[in-house]
Amino acid sequence: MATDPQIPDRRSKPRAQPSVLAVVVAHEPGDWFDDCVASLAAQTYARLGVLLVLTGDPSTYSATEDIVSDHLDVAQIVHAPDSKGYGDAVSKGLAEFSANAKLLLLCHDDVALNPGAVATLVTEAVDSNAGVVGPKLVDWMEPRVIQSV
Repeated sequence: MATDPQIPDRRSKPRAQPSVLAVVVAHEPGDWFDDCVASLAAQTYARLGVLLVLTGDPSTYSATEDIVSDHLDVAQIVHAPDSKGYGDAVSKGLAEFSANAKLLLLCHDDVALNPGAVATLVTEAVDSNAGVVGPKLVDWMEPRVIQSV
């Protein structure tokens, strides 16, 4: 494909990497939560922050926070025991933690991301100028089975 020298090629421009805040809502998470947090720690995307919003029984918060500190050097944690669902918990978390992130990654406590997932989502969002992008979701026990695209 020939290119016109008068028209700049957008593909060759270095892109700024927008900051991303992963907002994870954890409602009394189970054994899978360790995998969730480990997957966030393993992300290859450098400009990723993590906000954990804890809901449900406050007596579970300490153990959940221990799992987070085992994997992440830095994470913001908000307690929202009175939240009325996922959306309310996200709103409460963002209201208490003022982030300057350009993009939000909304996750539940049962999501384990592949190491390059955030980088792939950001690339797609920037390249297509999308308002919303989402991953392919696969079955936890059988990753070859697609649940949702």
